[in-house]
Amino acid sequence: MTRIEFYFNVDSKLRAACELAARTLRQRLRVLVYAPDAGVGLRLEEALRGFPSIPYACRAADGVGVAPDAPLIIAGDPDAAIHDEVLLNLHAGAPRHFSRFRRLIEIVARAEDDRLAARARFRYYRDRGYAIRHYDMALARA
Repeated sequence: MTRIEFYFNVDSKLRAACELAARTLRQRLRVLVYAPDAGVGLRLEEALRGFPSIPYACRAADGVGVAPDAPLIIAGDPDAAIHDEVLLNLHAGAPRHFSRFRRLIEIVARAEDDRLAARARFRYYRDRGYAIRHYDMALARA
């Protein structure tokens, strides 16, 4: 069953996504970042340039194949991954087929609209019987 983790009280979702991706890659796990909004995907790709610990990220585009050994893929479709390791969600809704991944990472910014969307995703996962871990990033900074 997919392990679900919520990281909340985040100042910047993109920065948190980079940090969590880097941490996950250090564990030698591959990551698919689900970003169906093309603008979010481009901003994340730009933000990742500031993280030299992330060796290579590729963005999956419609009709374009992905390097099979890419440790980090940014995609608007969760089916773009050729692995089932870690899915990092940067979308307001629960990703389709999230359950095929071993781990799902959810990031929740402090903004009210993001918190409301995250609560809906939390209920969605919980109502389907998933155990959910949550981490307060404000405490991690203290």
